[in-house]
This record gives sequence, structure tokens and C-alpha cells, in this order.
Amino acid sequence: MNKQDFGEVMEMLGGAFGSKFAQADPSVAKIWYECLKDLQSEWLKKAAIQWIQENKYPPSIAELRDIAKKIEQNEYEQGNVERWQ
Repeated sequence: MNKQDFGEVMEMLGGAFGSKFAQADPSVAKIWYECLKDLQSEWLKKAAIQWIQENKYPPSIAELRDIAKKIEQNEYEQGNVERWQ
């Protein structure tokens, strides 16, 4: 995932949950990016949308990763993505 895609996800979360994401300190945003950058942006965006639709409170890094990994697993099971050999 690139920084632009990450920024879009943070904007979505900011729109839903307010200042924690919309006005995140650059050092906090850097930590979030470092912890999420290995995920495909499509899966992280879907995870953020799912979280926003189902929860009243903002997610943690681990919670977004868990959902994104479930989305990834589902894509593999449906045959939409090939695993690295």
C-alpha cells in the first residue's frame, strides 16, 4: 500500500470518527502507516468500511489488520488471489 491509499483510509476513518484520525499527529500517522503498509490497499479500505458500518468507536491497528486479513483469506478461498509460492 502506498501513502496516498493510506491517507484515503485515514480520511474515511476521520470522517466517521472525528479528530483522532482527521487531525492525527504526524508521528501517530507514521506508526499507523508502518503497521499497516504491508496490507493491500483494497483490503484495508474494505476493512475500514466494514468497521465504520459495524462499530460506534474507532478501531485499533490490530482490529483493522484482523478484518483485512479475513478479507484477504476470503479472497484466496474464492480463488480471486493467488498465494505467493
